[in-house]
Amino acid sequence: MWGETAVFQFWPIAIALLAGLTTAYYYDEDLGQLPRTLSLRSIVRNVLEDQPNFIREDPSWPNAEILRSELLGEVCGVHVDSMGKVFVFHRGSNVWDPRSFDYKNVFQNQTQIVDEPAILVLDPRNGSLLEAFGRRRFILPHGLYIDFEDNIWVTDVALHQVFKFSRGYKDHASLVLGDRFVPGSDETHFCKPTDVAVTTRGIVFVSDGYCNQRVVAFHKNGTFLKAFGQEENMLVVHSLTLLEANDTICAADREGGRVICFDAGIENLTNMGRVRRRYSLDEGEKPYAIAAKGALLFGVRLYQPPFQLPGLNLFQPPTGFVRELEQLQNNGQEDTTQQTVDAKIIAFEPLSEEFKMPHDIVISPDGFAVYIADCHRNSRKRLYKIDSGKTVVQGSHQRVDSQM
Repeated sequence: MWGETAVFQFWPIAIALLAGLTTAYYYDEDLGQLPRTLSLRSIVRNVLEDQPNFIREDPSWPNAEILRSELLGEVCGVHVDSMGKVFVFHRGSNVWDPRSFDYKNVFQNQTQIVDEPAILVLDPRNGSLLEAFGRRRFILPHGLYIDFEDNIWVTDVALHQVFKFSRGYKDHASLVLGDRFVPGSDETHFCKPTDVAVTTRGIVFVSDGYCNQRVVAFHKNGTFLKAFGQEENMLVVHSLTLLEANDTICAADREGGRVICFDAGIENLTNMGRVRRRYSLDEGEKPYAIAAKGALLFGVRLYQPPFQLPGLNLFQPPTGFVRELEQLQNNGQEDTTQQTVDAKIIAFEPLSEEFKMPHDIVISPDGFAVYIADCHRNSRKRLYKIDSGKTVVQGSHQRVDSQM
C-alpha cells in the first residue's frame, strides 16, 4: 500500500469519542468532489517522525514580498526552465466556484479575464521576482510545463485550451490547441485540460482532464496523434510526468486514487497508450500532482475519508510523498500488473504552514529542490521550496530507503 497510514486504522473509533470536540472549517475546491472540511487538525496528523533530513522545506522561500504582493492569486501551476528559474501560473483575483460552469461545462462569465500578469518568474535562490507576463490573457489558469527548449505550455480550464509560448516570445502564443470556451471530446477539443508534457522528439501530451478521462497526444505542430486512457475510467486526469528514458508517460488519476503509467510511443507510435504499471494510493488518498526523476516519483496528495460519521469530519492534512518506481518495461510489451513491490514510501510536509491544497509539483534540473504550488484561496504561503538533497535524485537508481 501507499503511504504510512497504518496508524489511522484505529482512529475512527478513537475519534468518535471526541466528536463533541470537533469543529470544521469549510473550503471550496475546484471540482467540488473532495471533502470540504478541515477538522481535528491537532489530533489527526500524519506522523512524520521518520521524515529524512534530506526532505526539508526552505521556509525563507519565496521572498516575503511575493507572498504579500497583490499580484499572486491561487497558484495552480509551477515549473522550472533549464536554468532552474521557477515559473508560477496563478489565477489573480479569479476563483473557480460552483457557479463557474454550467452543466455542459461551458464557462459562464467569459469577460472574467485575469487582469494581473498570470505568469511570474522567480529566482530559485531567494524567491525574488524576476519577470511577470501574461496579463489579460487567461481566465482559469491550471497547468504549466516548460519543455527541453524552454518553451512554455499552459492550460486554461475555462477556455478549454492549451497554449504554447516559444522561448523569447512571451507576448503571443505560437500554438493554440482547442477552441476558445468550447468544450469537446474529439480530436480538436478539450474539456478542462489540466497539464502538458513534451518529449524531446516533439510529442505533446495533454491530460484531458476534468471531463474526458483521457490523455491526448499531438505532434509539436498541433497535429493530432492519438487519445488513450479512456478504458482505465480515470476520474479527473490531473497531472502528467514524463519518463522519457523509459518511453513512459504517467498520469495522476486524481479521484481514482491512482497513478497510471503508459507507453509513451516514442520509439513505436503503435505502442502509445499501453498500460505499463498502475500504482494505487491508500484508500481515500487523491494524487493531485506527480513529478518523476530517475527511479523516484514525487507527488502531493489530499485525503478524502472513505466514510463519514454524523457530526464528525475525519481529516488528514495533505502531504507530499516520495516513492520508488518499480522497473518499467521498455520492450513494447503491455504490463497490467498491479503494484507488487512493497517499496519504501516517504511522506513530507512543510514546516512554515500546512498544505491546504497542494496542486502542482516540479523537481529542479539539478534535483536539489522540489517546488510545490498550493491552489487554496486561503493559503498564506502558496509556494513551497523543499530541499530534496542530492542523494534523492542523483544516482537515480538507488533505493529511497538506502538514503535514510
